[in-house]
Amino acid sequence: MYSYLFFGLIVLGLFSIIENIKGIKEISLIKLYFLIFLFSITITSAIDFSNELGSNLSLYGAIFRLFTTIAIVNLFYVIVQYKIPKIVIYIEIVLFVVYFVAILNGFRFIIIHNGQYLVKLDLFNKFNLIVTNLLVLGSMVLNLNKLKKVGNNNLYHVRIIRWILFFNIFFVGLIAFIIISVVFFFSKSLHNYLDSRAFLIFYRFSITLYILFRPKFIDEYGFNNQLEKTFIKTSTITNTNFELVFYSNYYFLNREACLEDLALKLNHTKVELVEYLQTRTDESFNDLLNRSRINYLKELLMSKKYEFFTIEALSEMSGFNNRRTMYNAFKKYLGVTPTEFINKN
Repeated sequence: MYSYLFFGLIVLGLFSIIENIKGIKEISLIKLYFLIFLFSITITSAIDFSNELGSNLSLYGAIFRLFTTIAIVNLFYVIVQYKIPKIVIYIEIVLFVVYFVAILNGFRFIIIHNGQYLVKLDLFNKFNLIVTNLLVLGSMVLNLNKLKKVGNNNLYHVRIIRWILFFNIFFVGLIAFIIISVVFFFSKSLHNYLDSRAFLIFYRFSITLYILFRPKFIDEYGFNNQLEKTFIKTSTITNTNFELVFYSNYYFLNREACLEDLALKLNHTKVELVEYLQTRTDESFNDLLNRSRINYLKELLMSKKYEFFTIEALSEMSGFNNRRTMYNAFKKYLGVTPTEFINKN
């Protein structure tokens, strides 16, 4: 039975990967981590499928499990902070080297089949249960708290909190499963229905679907920089500084926003800012400004919290100075008027 389920995960993973790269012209950082995660899930499912058919690929399964764990942790940081802190990268490198060496010397993560441990619960596995899982859980909690400190006034952050909360719930469920299985082990009362394969299949299936059908605004929320242009030194303005000012601090909602003022806040010249926009975004300042405002206005119009606000009020909250500019931009980027958009949604 499990072989069929793992095969189904392989098919779902390949479909999800194709959907994420179909028609793609540029790969953003967040989409890159989505693809890494989906690729890792698909490979580990293929390895488990082979093991069910009699192969012994546990070595490769353990290695790809490392990649999957790192991918999910980094995905949280990219969504919340647009980058991965150096300290996190250093910790990941150290842990990866330690686990990689241990795996090459025979270490395997805990596996339970029909109530029976197939892997010895040794000292290194106890270290993994306590230290590594706490570090991963701590990273997720840290990012959630960082989002919550921004407050509930920003619709993007509220929706991101709701979306990534799912990952926390599932990871806590994974830890709970491991703790329960360890308790059963020490009490010598492992039940036949306790099987790590069932939980892993459910976990991978749910996470894959959740990524596949993620809210569209996740891809649009300030992660549109092309990876191949990251190291082009045509400007001293960095992606991190620009996104911090323009997106994180919601400069695009400023009704007095202009090139000169934004350049001043970035501590660069207007010429450098124009070169940066031409190199990294392929659109003018006004286009970027209006598109960002329209994306924000679209979310406001779809939120029940603001359903009794007038379109004019929401337009002002989105940074527009007048009704005509907002209507023209709305029609340009969404192809319909605000009223038509509301009626359709």
